[in-house]
Amino acid sequence: GEDIDKYVKVLSGGEKSRLALAKMLLEPYNLLVLDEPTNHLDLKSKDILKSALLQFSGSIIIVSHDRDFLSGLTHKVIEFKKAATKTILGDVNEFLEKRKLEKLSELNKSTLSSGRKDNKGVSQNKLDYQQRKEAEKAKRKIENKLKKLESEIEQLEDAITQMDAQLADPETHEKVVSNPDFFTNYENHKKQLHIIMEQWEEVAEMLEN
Repeated sequence: GEDIDKYVKVLSGGEKSRLALAKMLLEPYNLLVLDEPTNHLDLKSKDILKSALLQFSGSIIIVSHDRDFLSGLTHKVIEFKKAATKTILGDVNEFLEKRKLEKLSELNKSTLSSGRKDNKGVSQNKLDYQQRKEAEKAKRKIENKLKKLESEIEQLEDAITQMDAQLADPETHEKVVSNPDFFTNYENHKKQLHIIMEQWEEVAEMLEN
């Protein structure tokens, strides 16, 4: 249609992402590095990208919070923790199973909790009573913000999981596919999850510092 005559500068964020991915997959590369590749992609585009990557014969390094996209796509998971890396064989589901976690967001909570314990004694020894009191007040405020964001992340992840299940279920697939609002809501959930995950990382960094 008319879309093929559009200039790149007038494309939406999702259209630019799809164009960049299509261009990349047509090049004879043997290594792909993808940073949150499913951002701005709808369900159909995400499935097409995953299928193309599964057929890719080279190596792929992916940074993503999208568990559904990562599932079955990778053979190794590299965890960054305390200025060190740890390699776990298997895909994201096997990694979470070994860590006894259900969601990727729980991994962030676990790492942050460990960091809090390591820094607790040092900070208290350095501060006098008044400074410590003010610092603890500020810390509680940040922790409350963090808990609120974690709750929002969990709600969005649950909503996305339920929508994925509806799409995968033959009994509900036709009904949800015929509803245009379903895909709009799905993409809004994905975008909102990405925004809140970024906010969580910023607040978590404030707490660690």
